[in-house]
Amino acid sequence: EFAPVDLAGLTPVALSAVKRRTTKRASLEQHLYAEGDASICPATPLSTRCGGDGVVFGIGETPGWRVFMEDARCAYSPIPGDTAGTCSLFGVFDGHGGSLVGKYAAKHFLSHFCSTAAWGARDLSAEMLGPALQEAMLR
Repeated sequence: EFAPVDLAGLTPVALSAVKRRTTKRASLEQHLYAEGDASICPATPLSTRCGGDGVVFGIGETPGWRVFMEDARCAYSPIPGDTAGTCSLFGVFDGHGGSLVGKYAAKHFLSHFCSTAAWGARDLSAEMLGPALQEAMLR
């Protein structure tokens, strides 16, 4: 049900069965898990970054089978304006078929979070932080 399909609507298993003209599982598995033609794989770059003055972090991303990365992320360690340096903010926003919403969320999530009452009062207790994150996400 959730298997990826090609432009003809075939899953990798179905495509393999059509190409090999077989339905025998062992034969299909041998064909599917054999080294493939690397020329059909998109050349997707790996992007990395590290940083953080509060919490040290590292980020690695690659678009996988897509030509362009559709996901977006934000990483603030510590959050700008946190003079104590005790609060960091990390987010990953899934593109789901396009990068527009994910990039928007990554770009604006920090400002939405910093405009919540909890952040304004610097009340970072678990009781306030969860609702503040939810409020920022729904803006």
